[in-house]
Amino acid sequence: DKYLDSRKYFPDSKGNITTRKYISKDFENVFLTSSTSESYFLILSSLGNLGDKVSLPKPSYPIFEHLLNGIKIEYEFYDLRFENAWEIDISKLNTNNKFLVLISPSNPTGTCITQKRLDEILLWASKNKVIVILDSVFEDFSESKLKFSTDYLAFKLNGISKQLALPDMKLAFIEVFSNNKEILLETLEKLEIQNDTYLNSSSLIQEI
Repeated sequence: DKYLDSRKYFPDSKGNITTRKYISKDFENVFLTSSTSESYFLILSSLGNLGDKVSLPKPSYPIFEHLLNGIKIEYEFYDLRFENAWEIDISKLNTNNKFLVLISPSNPTGTCITQKRLDEILLWASKNKVIVILDSVFEDFSESKLKFSTDYLAFKLNGISKQLALPDMKLAFIEVFSNNKEILLETLEKLEIQNDTYLNSSSLIQEI
């Protein structure tokens, strides 16, 4: 009622600044979207080109194939190795693929990437100029709170649908990470242009 009684429309290409400040102290590197699927779309359509490939985990869930077919980006799977838990074998990752998708906690295995393993993956990705996308929508249901430091480029995805068990309240967010200021600013600009084109996330949900 408070929102409806006093609503004003001030669209921001990154999303409501108050909400972004709540998500991260680095709020200028945060983008609000209407769903995690849209977050993937925003990143891949802004940074991907025809012929680029995405490395996807296996086992995983089928949304990626449908999403990537829609934006004409190719993909291939990397197998998760089971040794007490489902582990990523870095030596088997393809250095020629532009993007690497990680899921932690994993759906459907439930495995969490350790901070040590994430640091190793980010180092590998920086050396090979691979963009890392971490899907962490189940993070609040685990003890895994991963921190990022990369000399290249990485993204962390989350949203309130899983966090608050509110699947009808569509609000997700992207955090962008890079120690390289030039890469970071260039990436933020590309995402900002694309997000401003659609402005899909409801102002009401952002305000709440």
